[in-house]
Amino acid sequence: MEPEQEVPRPANKADMLQIIDALETRGVDYILIGGHALQLHGYMRATEDVDFLLPLDEINGSKVIDALSILPDQASLEMESSWFADGENIRVNDEIIVDLLFVAANGETYESLSGHIIDVEIDGHSIKTLDLEGLLKTKVSTREKDIADYRVLALAIHEINKRKALDKDLSASLTEDKSVSESSAKAITDAPAIPEQVMTRRCDMPTVLMERNNLVNAFVRVDEETKKARASAQHEVGDKEWKQGFSEEKQETARNILKEQGVGYETALKGELQGVALAETKVNGEPQQKLRVALQKGEDRILLSADLDSEFAQRLVAKLDTLSQSPQKGEITIGAFASPKERDGRHFVDHVATLKGPDGKEIPAVSGHFEQAKELSEQAKKPMLDAGITEKKILEPIADAAREKYFAGLVTEISGRLKEQGITMETGQSNNPAPRLEAHVQEPNGTWHSVGVWADKEGKLVGSVAVQRPDGEKDRIPVIFQDKVSQKGVPMLQAAGERSDGARVYVSMMPHEAKSGEKFISASFAEKHPEQELVRIEGRGGGLKPNKTAMEQGVRNRTVQLVKEKLGVNVLENARTQDRGKQEGMEIGR
Repeated sequence: MEPEQEVPRPANKADMLQIIDALETRGVDYILIGGHALQLHGYMRATEDVDFLLPLDEINGSKVIDALSILPDQASLEMESSWFADGENIRVNDEIIVDLLFVAANGETYESLSGHIIDVEIDGHSIKTLDLEGLLKTKVSTREKDIADYRVLALAIHEINKRKALDKDLSASLTEDKSVSESSAKAITDAPAIPEQVMTRRCDMPTVLMERNNLVNAFVRVDEETKKARASAQHEVGDKEWKQGFSEEKQETARNILKEQGVGYETALKGELQGVALAETKVNGEPQQKLRVALQKGEDRILLSADLDSEFAQRLVAKLDTLSQSPQKGEITIGAFASPKERDGRHFVDHVATLKGPDGKEIPAVSGHFEQAKELSEQAKKPMLDAGITEKKILEPIADAAREKYFAGLVTEISGRLKEQGITMETGQSNNPAPRLEAHVQEPNGTWHSVGVWADKEGKLVGSVAVQRPDGEKDRIPVIFQDKVSQKGVPMLQAAGERSDGARVYVSMMPHEAKSGEKFISASFAEKHPEQELVRIEGRGGGLKPNKTAMEQGVRNRTVQLVKEKLGVNVLENARTQDRGKQEGMEIGR
């Protein structure tokens, strides 16, 4: 009797997020549609698969195939990239079902819906999907399920339009000019100490510590899960083979085991350069120098740590030297690859570092570094050679130490050069908060209302509003700030979002000026529960201030620049003195 074929199970939220992460890290062009997309908008419809709308593109298809290989059965590896140019929809039958569509049910395509693409953040995952109008277009069909979805979406859009009209009316009430009285200014000034958990959970940027693994031929996380998975891979490969270094076969084995244990790897690291530093750790009691490179990717901070005596680190330093002399604004990409070589009958592997600027072009290394390092190595060995000592086991460590010392000096030079440009990083720090502006208000009952504001990669001011109640219940609401003008012509920034209990939360940021001439910005909050009136949040605090990382970045920080452009206040100038000034506060424009 033939074995019973295993039936794919329904795809859950975790499955969807795992696939999304794989697509995002590989730069895939995609749109999440179908049931999971509806769930992102709050419509909980049962669904068994994950649906994506894709452009007709072979290169994009190759990335999709690689991304879906993270699924247990790796069914995607049976596909060919040419299929992604044919236009026929593809069903991937793995442990779960993934439908890859090029034409939606009613003839809509990736290109025709591109104007409806939005980014939605769920549990720290960025997802490209469609707004409600876009999803509505994918549901114009005669299928019973699509007809039901169409009705729900149409009703949701109607309700949203009603809410927008309501928000407009509420906005008018919030933009009324009100002077900052002595008591109000003091409430802003006398903000109580903010509990560490409020600051940490709401305002800190996640930091991911990464390192280069030559055998995996990729970047991996430095954490216990990865350590265990790597140990399993080493056991499978064998200690002797593992120590002999890279081969394509061992790379495949190691990567497969990492995937099996739910541990990812990255072939490249992307983000804005936040600093370069030299750090020292201890391995088996012996000091070891590390190259540290910090990148900022959205709200995430990536900290690359590499042994300074490694070929990869030294090659990367030579390229960072070029970048530090002509810094480029935008995301850079750090990569590496193993390059097997054969010379004089000997086989070896070069581990080549790559560094691309925001324009995607490779940044060349400053010439001469390796020649100078070699010269220092020869000088370091000379006393031993003059004494007749020729054993490699003695000479090689001396040469390696001299070469490492040279590159350590170069890292220090690069770090200093970047600091002069306002690009700084505290050596060894792995938990610096994200650069942003923050304001916190504590109600008399102990409830905290907090807002974090930062500039996204498109130059928009975005952020999150957090509400933390004394019983520990918390809400975090992502928001996008809009430019507004008060009834007296004062510029302001406003945003609104919805709490888990259905209440609408509003935050407004307005500029003020003290009698002394010092300017500052305050944040105020309001809430409106269904069928109730708008309620302003009263409490202590509310002053908008840069956090530590934003202070360190100074005028280079994009958020500081944008807020100054929009509200006319440099929050850096009065970060240390604004409390005193606000006690005498009066609003700008009065």
